[in-house]
Amino acid sequence: MQYIKELKQGRMVGGVMPKTLDENGNEIWNIPQDLEEFKALAIDTCNWKIGQIVKNAVGGKQVDLSASNSKAISLLAKVVNILNPDTSSLTDLEKSAFEKLNTLANAGYSDSNLLNTSLDTVLNTIPIYTDKIVKITSATTHDEVIGILNA
Repeated sequence: MQYIKELKQGRMVGGVMPKTLDENGNEIWNIPQDLEEFKALAIDTCNWKIGQIVKNAVGGKQVDLSASNSKAISLLAKVVNILNPDTSSLTDLEKSAFEKLNTLANAGYSDSNLLNTSLDTVLNTIPIYTDKIVKITSATTHDEVIGILNA
C-alpha cells in the first residue's frame, strides 16, 4: 500500500501510512480496513480540502471567509430587495436584519474583491474535488482510493 499524502481523520490532518507492522510483524491499520468507511473518510478529506483552499484564497483566516460570506448575504438581500418583496410575514427582528443587510449592500459592502475571489476559487475548486469524490465513490480497493487522494 502506498503512503497517503494528506488524510483528515477527526481533527487530525496529515500524511499517513495505511498500515504498519508492530514489533511482532503484525499489521496495524492506521486507516479504516472497511473500504466504505475509508471512502467516507476520503470524501470528508476532499470536502475539508475545498474549505481550506477557499479559506487560503481569501487570506487564510476564518474571519476573511466569514466576511466573504456576509458580503454574499448582503448582495443577495440587495437583489431580493430590488424585487420589492412582501416582508409583512417577517418578524420584527427579521425585518431589522433585512434592512441592515440592505443598508450594508447599498453602502458598497457587497461590492468586494474578497467576495469575488472566494467565489472564483469555489467555482474553480468544486469541479476538481467533485470529480475526485465521484472516482472515490466508484473505487473498488484501498489502493485505488489512495491513488485518487494523492492525485
